[in-house]
Amino acid sequence: MPRRFSLWLVSGNSRIANSDLRGQRAPLAAALSQLETRVGVAINYEDVPYCFAQGTSDVAQAVMNADHRAAHPNAQVIAPKGGPLSFTAVQPPVANMLSVSRIISSLVEASNSQRYTGVYQASIAGGAFFVTPTEMQNSSGSLVPAVRALDTTVTLPLQERSAAETVDLILSQVAQSGRTQVGVGMVPMTMMLESKVLVRAESEPARSVLGRGLSLLSSETAADGSVVPAVGYQLLCDPASHNCALNIHIVRGAKVN
Repeated sequence: MPRRFSLWLVSGNSRIANSDLRGQRAPLAAALSQLETRVGVAINYEDVPYCFAQGTSDVAQAVMNADHRAAHPNAQVIAPKGGPLSFTAVQPPVANMLSVSRIISSLVEASNSQRYTGVYQASIAGGAFFVTPTEMQNSSGSLVPAVRALDTTVTLPLQERSAAETVDLILSQVAQSGRTQVGVGMVPMTMMLESKVLVRAESEPARSVLGRGLSLLSSETAADGSVVPAVGYQLLCDPASHNCALNIHIVRGAKVN
């Protein structure tokens, strides 16, 4: 049975959007992606490590086409079981940091009430939005403090670098921590190679440095004069290998430097 995810955004008493995504690995991540499109602001998200076997399932039949199944009859695609996630919010006429923060917090609370894979928190740091896990299921299904790869502290001397080089330097220091193996996933490579960012960090959490660096690529200005982030990341973890991939994206319709 494919997982069902519904996101409702309303303006006043009028329903303006209804989306139904099936087969999503992480309902909260999918919901945040849709929310980004609605409000035009990047939201950085980090998966929990998936350690509870009973909280996952083999979805190969749902995601592989007939030719792939015939060529790989014993293949497995392990994904979190997840479940329905419905959310209703009032869309602000103009998105700014405060209004978007309130909507994100409400969505995270809705997800936490389901307790599918863990517990999350919403926060703002350095002008960027973050949704990060605070608790995860261990191998027996009990909630324990989450292992978060991007808690790793990193140091970067002040220097102008390409966005791609900046990300590589951050992830190389994350890898040295031994917490979780993190690699680069899908990224807008042309933008990352051509865009320059001036970043300095002294023993800061990797997520803060990463969020700040990506925010420098944004050129979206809200009505209140604040610059809202238009480039964000999703750190998605594989339940089978327990490795994670850092995926960087541009919010649909946004302009970047």
